[in-house]
Amino acid sequence: MGPGLKGVTRRHSEEWLELFLKDPQQTWKSDHRETLELKKRVKKTRVPVTVCRKEHMTAENYRNLMDYLKSLKD
Repeated sequence: MGPGLKGVTRRHSEEWLELFLKDPQQTWKSDHRETLELKKRVKKTRVPVTVCRKEHMTAENYRNLMDYLKSLKD
């Protein structure tokens, strides 16, 4: 079970979502503005677990995933 993804592209920039999808642990540890806002909003300190194996994710897979996320309207 994970967070709701509906409207996620309104809450986060495409740049940040790509960083998070590619390396959630590193993004969570960063001081990126969107990461800091998310931590404040969700009040969690644990590092997210990667659900995708990076070696299986091609550039096309990431584009397809971003297209899917954009399709999730409120």
